[in-house]
Amino acid sequence: MACSLDYTLFCFYERIFSMLKINFYPEDDNEDLVKGVQEYQEIWNTEGEKIVKKLEEISGLKFVENEINALVFEGISYSIPLQLRVNLDKDLKTATLIHELCHRLFAKNNSVPKNPERKFDKLTNHKQIYLILYDLLEDLYGKELAEKNKQRDFELSKGKDDPYTQAWNWALSF
Repeated sequence: MACSLDYTLFCFYERIFSMLKINFYPEDDNEDLVKGVQEYQEIWNTEGEKIVKKLEEISGLKFVENEINALVFEGISYSIPLQLRVNLDKDLKTATLIHELCHRLFAKNNSVPKNPERKFDKLTNHKQIYLILYDLLEDLYGKELAEKNKQRDFELSKGKDDPYTQAWNWALSF
């Protein structure tokens, strides 16, 4: 009986005190992708604990996952499954990783706003993300990275009617 109780306590403490683990994998054996995996892994190894702590603090939510697999590839980053763009500098890799973790944190806690048809709504979802992302980046890495990330998102958007632009403008109005 004590063995079972000891194991239960071990699992409980392991969950509370263990850091979220992210396993980064290249889409294939392309040299740039392998290098990108190493860069993301280095970011996570040095910054991961700080990122998780601040993200949970600002959002008021906790990560429900212990481990995530991330694919590093040539393409647009996505949160579920976690797919991260390779062709970014270190600062934007960090910001992108945090952005996608914001999506996962909200989604896995069933805190993703949906439109009246109960479908994913890119505008509302990004309002939620951007409401905390700028402050999160500024708190962790300074105003320069927060601005750099915001500017990159504006450059990728397709004008004032783009949901990303609308979400940023809304979040920054507070």
